[in-house]
Amino acid sequence: MYLNASLFSPFQELEWLDLSWNGIAGWFYNKGLESLRDLEEQDLSGNQIYKFVFPKVFKGSRKLNALYLENLKNIDGSTLVESFGSFSSLKKLDLSYSNFRRGTMTTQGKLQ
Repeated sequence: MYLNASLFSPFQELEWLDLSWNGIAGWFYNKGLESLRDLEEQDLSGNQIYKFVFPKVFKGSRKLNALYLENLKNIDGSTLVESFGSFSSLKKLDLSYSNFRRGTMTTQGKLQ
């Protein structure tokens, strides 16, 4: 299932977005969520997402402090790490029970 993230554009004041266990598969391109300027937590756990693409200047991530990516299989670790630069306020990253098919998970900065 492809997620058309632009469907969430009318909900600009949304603080928590739970898309866990919804059968989202393939690439997750977060560009359509950039209008969610108050988004603080996002949960994509349990989906079949293998590649994440977050624009370098992702305006919707200014307040994002928690990202839940539990139980994801075969994630492309290299693109995920590249995307972390878009989350300047990220404090919690949950990758429990997830596995990576390539790339090295190294981070700079402080995450809880």
